[in-house]
Amino acid sequence: MLLKTTFVGVMLSLSPFVQCLDLIDDDGTACTMVFVYGVSAEVTDAQTGVPITNATLTLRDGTHIEVMEHFPTGDYVGAGEREGTYTLTATASGYQSVTFENIVVQSDPCHVIPVTVQVRMQPAE
Repeated sequence: MLLKTTFVGVMLSLSPFVQCLDLIDDDGTACTMVFVYGVSAEVTDAQTGVPITNATLTLRDGTHIEVMEHFPTGDYVGAGEREGTYTLTATASGYQSVTFENIVVQSDPCHVIPVTVQVRMQPAE
């Protein structure tokens, strides 16, 4: 998802958009005010494909540790506007934990560039 646009219009000093001028850099790039998560994950049962909604997903980048948020749509998100190299660990009752390493989140002049991880969890033995 690219959230970068090029500013080509002329704004009047009384325009309600003047407040957005702080988001335009020296090369004319205009950035949106949208908050972008660097990592999103879709968590499903590896055998049935059914979404797992009771999982805990933890992101680590050096000393930075965060638990990803879960949305009703089934997606988990984290690393909001934060680039880095992450390790993601997923745990859920009744499933084997799974870890993904070296998830690299980069950024453009405006926002992080989202990375999606497909987490397929195996039922516990």
